[in-house]
Amino acid sequence: MSSRIAVWVLSALCAVSVAFGGVQTWRLQRRLEAVGCKLEAVRLQPTTASLPTASLVPVQGNTDSIEADSQAELDDIDSDLDKDSVVEKEVTVSRARLERALAKSEAKAERQKGQGTKRNGLSGRDSYASPEVAAQAARMVKDAQKSINQGNYDDAMKMLQDSLAVDPTQRNAYKTLAGLYHTMGMSTEENQLYADWSANRPQDAMPHYQQASLYASMGMSLEALGQLQQFESLTKDDARSYSMTASMYRRLGMTQEEGATLQAWADQAPGSVDALRSMAQFYSRTGDRADALATYATIAQMTPGSADAHRDLAQMYQRMRQYPQAQTEYVAAMNLQPQNLDIRIQLADSYRQGGDRVSAMQAYMAIISDAPGSPEAAQAQRTLNNIQRALGSRN
Repeated sequence: MSSRIAVWVLSALCAVSVAFGGVQTWRLQRRLEAVGCKLEAVRLQPTTASLPTASLVPVQGNTDSIEADSQAELDDIDSDLDKDSVVEKEVTVSRARLERALAKSEAKAERQKGQGTKRNGLSGRDSYASPEVAAQAARMVKDAQKSINQGNYDDAMKMLQDSLAVDPTQRNAYKTLAGLYHTMGMSTEENQLYADWSANRPQDAMPHYQQASLYASMGMSLEALGQLQQFESLTKDDARSYSMTASMYRRLGMTQEEGATLQAWADQAPGSVDALRSMAQFYSRTGDRADALATYATIAQMTPGSADAHRDLAQMYQRMRQYPQAQTEYVAAMNLQPQNLDIRIQLADSYRQGGDRVSAMQAYMAIISDAPGSPEAAQAQRTLNNIQRALGSRN
């Protein structure tokens, strides 16, 4: 069959697949006669049900003329996977995340009141003033927050400064004013505020961390390290602080210290999936792929019902060009989340990268059929078009 007819047949089949895209099914029936390759009809289970692994076994055909991706392609893929991705969430603590972590710490501290539990630098009272003074300052903070929401930043700044004049230990006033200074780019004022915060609340670790973050953003690494060490001393052995500390060491380019912090976290909390995942990500970033793979495998064994755990492991196999193992883990993830199109795209990509374009085409066409109009379907169509052009050019 000529290349023109082969391309025409492939294009016609894609058009039919898209036309029936409203039917949410994985049933794909087609016959392709091109480049000496013949596909038997494939039937896949509906996406509303658990997908058995057997339904995704690559179709066996004459693949002698279908080559694996070139080394250059694989190097590009490997480089892309080494970058931070949606799936591989790095432990980078934003200001908003700090606020959430702090809120959780404060809620826990409230529950511990009266139980004799010792507080540390991440937990503490909002104020150490008398109840009357504390209440007055708290009302001023709330009024300032309303002004911020209305865009009246100057008024809010004045209210917060007045609140701290009334109660120099009001934590929420410090947090809110620091955020306002940061938003407005007032680095000098923000830096001084952290110094005041630390002086008036000497057991509070958060001003040291946020000041370290400010110094790091200004390129003042030594000053940032000094504040980070203060943070560490105030949060010693608190499992909540390890990810924050490791994140800051990473920002400062201190790889050895980052690894030691993550290892300490994993040692203190051996059953923590978060600690193990952070450790695996560290291994991967630093080129220790064997340990990264072993750690991701441990996580998948610990959490067999987690699609993310299987997908993380699949990505690691993919980086190491162990495509059959990657495909097995992607299928496991897809069984847990059959409607997750991103996982299905990644599975299709792993077929393509491993040279199994037959199975890749099936997977891409299934996505186009099941989710017409979606970004994933558009991506699948583009990749499928590239495969068709590649097949046509070889004749």
